[in-house]
Amino acid sequence: MRLLTIEGAILDKHRQSYGDALNYAIDDLLSGKDLHLHNGNGKNVIPRKAAWIEAKDFICCGRCYLMLVQRMLKQCDLLCAEPTQLAKIVNQLDCFEGAVHGYVKGKKKNKQTTFQGGAYAQAKDTLAKLFDYNQFGENKILKFYDYNGQHCFGWETSDDWGAWYFIKALKAEACAYCNADGVFSLVLNYDPAKPSRTDVRVVRKRSPLDHFYGHSKYPCLGLSLYNLVPACTRCNTNMKGAKEQSLCNHIHPYVDSFDDGLRFFALFTSIATLSMSRLRDDDVMVVLRPTNADPRLVKRATCSSEFFHLEEVYNQIYRREIMDVVRRVLMLPASYREDLKKRYPGIEETLANRMLVGSSCDRSRINSERLSKLTCDLYEQLHVADLKYMI
Repeated sequence: MRLLTIEGAILDKHRQSYGDALNYAIDDLLSGKDLHLHNGNGKNVIPRKAAWIEAKDFICCGRCYLMLVQRMLKQCDLLCAEPTQLAKIVNQLDCFEGAVHGYVKGKKKNKQTTFQGGAYAQAKDTLAKLFDYNQFGENKILKFYDYNGQHCFGWETSDDWGAWYFIKALKAEACAYCNADGVFSLVLNYDPAKPSRTDVRVVRKRSPLDHFYGHSKYPCLGLSLYNLVPACTRCNTNMKGAKEQSLCNHIHPYVDSFDDGLRFFALFTSIATLSMSRLRDDDVMVVLRPTNADPRLVKRATCSSEFFHLEEVYNQIYRREIMDVVRRVLMLPASYREDLKKRYPGIEETLANRMLVGSSCDRSRINSERLSKLTCDLYEQLHVADLKYMI
């Protein structure tokens, strides 16, 4: 909801973990060598003597695609390219795919049926195994070995880098898209075979990372850090699914702050329901209203809200939480805060807010507290507003 940032040390660590091995692997593919890529179980996941390298359309389709990705990796810092650069990369990949489809269509029209674009498809499939997000998700890094003059590549478990460590380093504890569900990186000491052991192995569990640009369509973006967004399962899977986002139409958590574009606003069904004794859960609903920010930001925030169905999610799933905030703000008199400050001199404002309404009401902490945007917005609205204008 608020702007996410990635520290330079994190970017450097990511480049060191994958950059050199990926460059060597693509160089080998372009030189026509067999690519020995092992999945950690001693199995080579790239077929030997790959037929697609020898296909007639390799030079015009597969090879050009590999060269394009190689240039992006070396010149555009593909692994750590910022969102604006990623948008340009996506545009180039789309243009290339369109050109390949046009090329293949022309060959079919001329009855040159040996040109099917198969080399391009195989090249994409091979890169999907190199830029393998699933391995990153298991905290594995890509290693390069020179074995008797033969280049070998393998995934090796890391004790300081991978998806778990990335989420931990971001210090984000709430979904970047909805702020309603939390994101987590947990360490569990568990051995199912020997649960009473004291020297148990460490098990790391984490929330999913969403690919802003789908990694099935753009496999070479599977490991791009600015393409990985900490998100809850509902937003990542249920709401987004196979739908596509774009930088020009939606909020990108590493570029924009959704919080600056839209604010939650409580609406009451009638003036009679403002009585605490009569207020029911169905008497209040929230809507997202634009701020005075740049209209372009407001438009992208609105598109993102509709993309993830935020109003429906909050009004149907988090109705009780909405009512908790409304009741606390409306029921507690202003004097209660002053009494709290007198009883505990020097108490921080954020702690006082947490005791009063259940949240720090600090916008800089929205990424660290689930439902904190809702609380901040409603608190600002209700504790100063003339309630008759909320109907």
